[in-house]
Amino acid sequence: MSEAPLSPGEASAMELENIKRALDRSAIVAITDTRGVITSVNDKFCEISGYDRSELLGCTHKVVNSGFHPPEFFQSLWKTIAVGSVWEGEIKNRRKNGDDYWVHTTIVPFLDARGKPERYISIRFEITARKDAEVKTLEYARKLEQSNRDLENFASLAAHDLQEPLRKIQAFADRIAARDAERISEQGNVYLGKLLDASGRMRALISDLLTLARVSTHGGESKLINLGNAVFDALQDLELKIEETGARVVAIDLPEIRADPSQVRQLFLNLIGNALKFRHSARAPLIEIRAAHDLPGRVSVAVSDNGIGFDSRHADRIFKPFQRLHTRAEYEGTGIGLAVCQRIVERHGGTIRAEGHPHEGSVFHFTLPSALSPLPDESSHFPLRRKGSSHE
Repeated sequence: MSEAPLSPGEASAMELENIKRALDRSAIVAITDTRGVITSVNDKFCEISGYDRSELLGCTHKVVNSGFHPPEFFQSLWKTIAVGSVWEGEIKNRRKNGDDYWVHTTIVPFLDARGKPERYISIRFEITARKDAEVKTLEYARKLEQSNRDLENFASLAAHDLQEPLRKIQAFADRIAARDAERISEQGNVYLGKLLDASGRMRALISDLLTLARVSTHGGESKLINLGNAVFDALQDLELKIEETGARVVAIDLPEIRADPSQVRQLFLNLIGNALKFRHSARAPLIEIRAAHDLPGRVSVAVSDNGIGFDSRHADRIFKPFQRLHTRAEYEGTGIGLAVCQRIVERHGGTIRAEGHPHEGSVFHFTLPSALSPLPDESSHFPLRRKGSSHE
């Protein structure tokens, strides 16, 4: 014999009972009157707070108040729900045993026929584990930031302290090479050459370490600058290398941005210099610099070259200090230049990434803050050319 179908009223009652059962298993539920006195709580409330139902009914939520929030916090809460609006936020409560716990709370007013609140239902979900994780993450970030500052300060101080004795080593070695080279044995001259070479590399390393440390600690004020001018300034410093290699540099759609001028110049100096260093032996370097406004508030820049390239599996590794994909005998350098680029871009709130194809070339993509002005028109595009220069 089949069961009789449920009436609409019975079906609604069953649906409400199912909803209540689901809430009881996952949420902390309480109902209060307009004075905040608790008139009903579910089992989850008792389980989380540690209080029996008899200890909660007839009390206000002050029974679980942790004292963490100022009075103004709850005054604002009451102002919201007293006019019939829903309040939502995070509250730190206290269990009966004295332990604190966090809940994400939604308080919904039940309104009478006049639209006035006649009682409130609060639905809470415990988020203690998440809040603890947030606190630990913030503390870890604070300690990491302090550690980075200490490391940068140490690197800067150590580099300064190392420079003076290194200058003396180089000066005296140069004197010996100039005055006494003929009186020193052939093997002695070999050792002297190695000494001068090692001290030169050390000086370059100290200089690059200082540059890396200064990116964060000695950054200048952000100004409205033209990217084309920043590229041109970098090319001025690299002019001899450009002429020596027969390189061609083309810059397209370079707009105005808001950034630290000296650091943006350093960014292009490193990236263009990197392309000249890792040029392909079978062709003259071709370096293209393009920009686009394809992100809100940001300018995307791509610096591409036709050099030796690299395997894209190493794309993250090349931005780490002292990481090299080639030996010092193949290519000079300290392995800090691209780390400086990453630090500069990140200091300006951007990101940088690299793409490489062995024997074909590389592309460096990065973002910088855009200015309010639009992209320049075609008449202000490059290629760059200066009288007497081999680059364009």
